[in-house]
Amino acid sequence: MRNKLLRMIRQYDMIMPGDTVVCAVSGGADSVALLFAMYLLRDKLDIRLEAAHFNHHLRGEESDGDEAFVREFCGRYDIPLHVGSAEVRPGKKGLEAAARDADLLCMDATYAEDADLPKARLYGHTTCREAGALAAAAAVRRLWLTHYSAAVTDTAPGLAAARTAYPLALAGYDGMAQELEFDKE
Repeated sequence: MRNKLLRMIRQYDMIMPGDTVVCAVSGGADSVALLFAMYLLRDKLDIRLEAAHFNHHLRGEESDGDEAFVREFCGRYDIPLHVGSAEVRPGKKGLEAAARDADLLCMDATYAEDADLPKARLYGHTTCREAGALAAAAAVRRLWLTHYSAAVTDTAPGLAAARTAYPLALAGYDGMAQELEFDKE
C-alpha cells in the first residue's frame, strides 16, 4: 500500500518536498491507515506531517473514544495534532429536519456500496444511497457527496446509488465550487 500511495503522490504531483501535510483523521481504519502510511513516507517525501481531528459529538461516548484514540495514536508517533470540537447534533427533530430545504447539503459518502451499511453504522457514517434518500426527504436544492473512503476508487457506483433517490446528486471533488444565492431578509 505504501508504494502505491507513493507512486500516486509522485505521479500527480500531490505533495512537494518541504510541504506540510495535514491528514484529517476520524479514528476509523481508513484515515488511521492513511495517516500511518504518510508517517512511514514522511522522510522519503521530505514533508512535515500533522493530523487534524474534529469531534462532532454525534455518537456520544463513541465520538469521545475516537478523539482519545487519535490523541493517543498521534502522541505515540509524535505527530502534531489539531483537535476541534463542537456540538453539531441536528437537534431533537433529527438530521432530516436540520437539512430541510437546504441550498446545499454536503454529505458523507464514505461507503459507496449498500453492503457496507453495517460498517457505516458502526463508524457513524452513511452510505451513498442513504445520503440520496436524506436529500430527497429533506427537499434540499443540491447534494454533494464528499468524504470518500480511501477504499472508494470509483465514485460512479455510489453516485448511482444516491441518484436512485436524488437524481441531481453530484460527486464532490477538490476545488468544486458553487455560488449560492441567499434570500434577503
